[in-house]
Amino acid sequence: MRPGGIQAVDHVRREVPPNIDAQLRWFYVEVGGLEAVASEGEEEIRFRSARLHLRLVKREVPQIEPAGFPVVIAVDSLSDTADALREASWPCEKLTGTNWADACLATNDPAGNRVSLRQEWPFGIL
Repeated sequence: MRPGGIQAVDHVRREVPPNIDAQLRWFYVEVGGLEAVASEGEEEIRFRSARLHLRLVKREVPQIEPAGFPVVIAVDSLSDTADALREASWPCEKLTGTNWADACLATNDPAGNRVSLRQEWPFGIL
């Protein structure tokens, strides 16, 4: 683990509608680079990375957060991730901050929950 800064996310839970498992797996595994992990039942889908445990709970009428706080996922390459989203005709917007390393891709997952994809830089900026 790198020294300094906040390095952990305790747990993230979002609600999703049933029957979009394949789209969610594509988005979080292929695009976001997370690992799909065993779930405790068919009512949820779980993913993880070194710092993120994401639990997607299936609900017939989910409470979606399209404009709420995004799930932030570190990706190896912002450019490659943008290319993968464009290739799939997936809408995303590149946002920039106060310096070149503060860029991210803002999008929604297949359920409509807000997601921010950020490149992790070797010197500790996420």
